[in-house]
Amino acid sequence: MATGFDQLLDQYERGGLSRRQLVQALLFAAAPVALAPLGAHAAQATPTETIAPARSINHLNLRVSNMERSLAFYTKVLGATERARASNTHITMTLSNSTKQIGSYIVLDSGPRSVENAGTYDHMGIGIEWNRNLTPQSVDTAVRKMFPQVKPPMVAPDVKITDRRVSMFIYDPDGLPIQLIGRNDDGWECPGVTPGSCK
Repeated sequence: MATGFDQLLDQYERGGLSRRQLVQALLFAAAPVALAPLGAHAAQATPTETIAPARSINHLNLRVSNMERSLAFYTKVLGATERARASNTHITMTLSNSTKQIGSYIVLDSGPRSVENAGTYDHMGIGIEWNRNLTPQSVDTAVRKMFPQVKPPMVAPDVKITDRRVSMFIYDPDGLPIQLIGRNDDGWECPGVTPGSCK
């Protein structure tokens, strides 16, 4: 499946796909992963050499030039609903397949940096199962060892440990940012900064 994602992103970067086509293709491609049972059988099928086994595509963070136009588009075309408005330039939209077990959402960003780069994606979030053996530090160590030529992961201070989530950013060989986040993260972005202040 990773090859398919790479091909979609390559097509998009070359102008062969619009942002809408890319998002639809990624959502379609991710549906079997997101809907697959996450029980013991799925865990056994994961290759042992995998650093951070993906459980879902949790979210896409998209750079947009016009927030209201993009809100209308994703609402009407994909049935997304507004979940949280961290500001007028940063809005989280929940997709209809999102559950308490698997988050599935889009973040729209129309801040100054995003408007300059509208029509691109800022990053994608991949849902994983954090546990005592799979931590941001273990991922950081393994990625640096296995792929020393890529941009190093962002662990500290970019690891967010709050009452709701643990996340970190890694980069693929072309420098594309990927956020590793708990698969059940539901897209709620707390406007406060104090851990425990969000419910």
